Parts: sequence; structure tokens; C-alpha cells
Amino acid sequence: MSNILTSAIATELYSGTLISVTFSVVELDCDIVQALVNCASVAMLNSTLKCRFLPVSVCLLQQSMSDQDKLQSVSIVDPSSSQLANQVTFSQKLRLVFNVDTEELSYSSMESLKHGSVLDLESMERTVGTGLSAARKLHKLILQSQVPLTE
Repeated sequence: MSNILTSAIATELYSGTLISVTFSVVELDCDIVQALVNCASVAMLNSTLKCRFLPVSVCLLQQSMSDQDKLQSVSIVDPSSSQLANQVTFSQKLRLVFNVDTEELSYSSMESLKHGSVLDLESMERTVGTGLSAARKLHKLILQSQVPLTE
């Protein structure tokens, strides 16, 4: 979390300043990293902090299926807590954090959930594209959450 937020905040404007972020998780119905990053983005948007970008996090569960000698993959974006609890039915879990403005990944992690499961380059590109598409939609929602500053 620290690396993700440090890359997003214009820290050069705050030299000698300690910026502390504290989270209280009341209920968790999605991936923890996704929830914390997106919560922090809303907080940064509604603060006076200057940011390079607002990070947007997406979690995907990847499921590979065979279809007549052809390997198909299905991505579940923003899996529910029950899907996360049932991870054994999926082959990969990906956490992607995007800078939507530049369409760059600022953080990624991939966890193999089944022994020997790998994503080929084409599947990985499709999955990242799906993640970016979801991140764009989420970015719009985050921007809509901005509270107008009162004078």
C-alpha cells in the first residue's frame, strides 16, 4: 500500500512531511488491496493533497476452460467475498492498480491458485485489457464522489 500511495502522491511537494493513512475495515466484500487502494483514492481526491494520479485498483479471478482443443479463459472482475473464498475453482488471481490517465499499471501481482497454471501472453494481455476497462469505469465513479470544497 505504501508504494502504491507514494507513487500517486506528489511527495516532492511535501518534503519533511509525514503523510499517514489509516484504514478501518468494517465489512469486507471484495479483495482487501482493491478496497484499500480505492478508498485511499476517494480520500485523496477529497483532500488538499496534490497527486500525480489517482490509483484505481481492480481484482480479477481468471478461470481457464478447455473448449474443443482450444483453451478459453474467463475473467471475473471484482469478485465477491464468496468467490474469493472459493478460489480453488480459479487458476489465477490478479491485482492490478492503474493510472487510468496514462493507461499504465502502477502495481500488479499475480497469484497462481492451481499448481502448474500459467497465463500465456495473449491471455495476460486480454486480462489486463479487461482490468483497464473496469478501472476506467471505476475511475469515473471515484471522480463523481468528489465533495465540492466550500469557502
